Amino acid sequence: MECANCGNEIPDNAKMCQYCEAAVQPAPTEEELETAWEAFQQLDPDVRQALTEAMLTSKTCDEFVNRVLVGPCPKCGSALTDDCENDPEVGDPLLGRCFECGHRWCTGCDRPMSGGFCECWQEMEEEEQE
Repeated sequence: MECANCGNEIPDNAKMCQYCEAAVQPAPTEEELETAWEAFQQLDPDVRQALTEAMLTSKTCDEFVNRVLVGPCPKCGSALTDDCENDPEVGDPLLGRCFECGHRWCTGCDRPMSGGFCECWQEMEEEEQE
């Protein structure tokens, strides 16, 4: 079986990839792939180009998602960033962190973060309720 994240060969019964530590997920169905392709085709051509470039230059699916959802560090510009979803001390996918300079920020608005709440999260919640 192939890891969907990094492409390495892993045992058929694996729960986690031994190479990239990603959880093993079932492959998308044909219907899911078709839906994703249709949504991709509806994007602005410049956005499609940027996503394609990010996908082709990313080593893993996780790296691609990170580039799209977290992006570069707003403080130093480094691409060595991640969200804090899997950080046991934080556990929040809306908080970005830079491995180069240590900066933490809200991925929704790029404001620096030191605590556990950003004003834009409340704004997002209010918009969703409308």
